[in-house]
Amino acid sequence: MKRIELMYSKKSIFAGLLVLVLTLAACGTASPTQESSPAGASDIPAIATASETSVEVAPTATEPEPTQAPSLTPEPTQVPSLMPTSGEKYLGDVVEQGGIWLTALAVQDPATPGMFASIGEGNKLVAVEVVIGNTTDTPLSVNTFYAELVDTDGFTYQSKFMALDIDIELDTVTLFKGEKAKGWIAFEIPLEAIPALVIYKPEFSSEVSLEASLLPSPAGHVADTTLLAATPEPPEVRLGETVTAGGAALTVLTVEDPSTPGVLYSDLPGTKLVAVQVILENQSDAEMSISPTFGYLTDDQGYVYAAELFGRDGGLELSELAQGRKVQGWISFRVPEESKPVAFRYELEGYGGEFLTISLLP
Repeated sequence: MKRIELMYSKKSIFAGLLVLVLTLAACGTASPTQESSPAGASDIPAIATASETSVEVAPTATEPEPTQAPSLTPEPTQVPSLMPTSGEKYLGDVVEQGGIWLTALAVQDPATPGMFASIGEGNKLVAVEVVIGNTTDTPLSVNTFYAELVDTDGFTYQSKFMALDIDIELDTVTLFKGEKAKGWIAFEIPLEAIPALVIYKPEFSSEVSLEASLLPSPAGHVADTTLLAATPEPPEVRLGETVTAGGAALTVLTVEDPSTPGVLYSDLPGTKLVAVQVILENQSDAEMSISPTFGYLTDDQGYVYAAELFGRDGGLELSELAQGRKVQGWISFRVPEESKPVAFRYELEGYGGEFLTISLLP
């Protein structure tokens, strides 16, 4: 059974918090402020850090610019009590279990908290960039709540919700066979702690527990990234055609790549806005909840992206659609500049587990 938090996307919660902040500001109440970045931090509006360990990967919309920083490797006199899960697995290696896989691409220690984060005295925020993939025939729910961090002394820490910039944090999406999700997960740990492992457990009842090392690899080590090349099969229903399921019908009219952002859209270097124009029809016997946050986009590399709250003008509006009625609007996505959109998916009611999927290729 899915966790109840899967019913809501982080961007939906962020929208509510933003409305609250703007309301308080209008009444003269100070809104939350972002903590200052450590000295020497990057100017990229993602995560600024004082030290970073990373592997060579292609830049994406969610990956900050690399910085020259001290290594996370302990001094020779500091021998970690917790080593990588395997003598051959280090930061950047892929671990797989039961058709689900995980890799940690980079660690930022410390990371800059987002505007809604609160870090306790004596603690720091650590951010880990991960990729989670699915090679099974069963849909996989991705959520930051399923992640834990273990330090070199064996202490475990739960992920910290909405602690980073919302545009780079790993989002709540569902992955089908061949798909993957990429983003940053935050953890609050003591200042002296050294990250060693990130653990990901996909579901409450799942026996799968993936452990990816966060320790830097020795000289000459080549990361095992074979599964990163996996891509999904294209949907059978094409652009302009209609797919039906669960008492609903979906048609994708057109795709704008790139699209023109609205006035509320926040640009991020290295990314572009893609907008999908859809028609949704309620063919069921009851009202149907409509929301742009129920939409997802898959690119040609198999990466899945959640919808942007503020994208192209004319966006699909939140509504309760009566039986036999239709609604039309745009759903927008922030993707890397080099990405090519290949599929659009809409989840009925946002948490019902039934999807309508259409190819975006002509």
